[in-house]
Amino acid sequence: MRAGRRERPQAVRSGQPAWPSGRWLGSILGIGFAPWSGGILQFINSCGLTTFVERADYLADTYGERFRPPALLRELAVRGEQF
Repeated sequence: MRAGRRERPQAVRSGQPAWPSGRWLGSILGIGFAPWSGGILQFINSCGLTTFVERADYLADTYGERFRPPALLRELAVRGEQF
């Protein structure tokens, strides 16, 4: 899991590309995320926000704060939302 996965949701909420193709295209071409995955946001949606937050917390506890998920992801997970 890359630390970049926790930053992309914040970028979407701050007004960066709102259309889905712009979101996944940036993560695939910009940082080299696996094309078959659909990009960072689709990866998060496919594993589920709750699972993603739990895994990110584990990685943060084990490998450092760069993996800690932002509050936005926690809020969306509690509400059962997706990107």
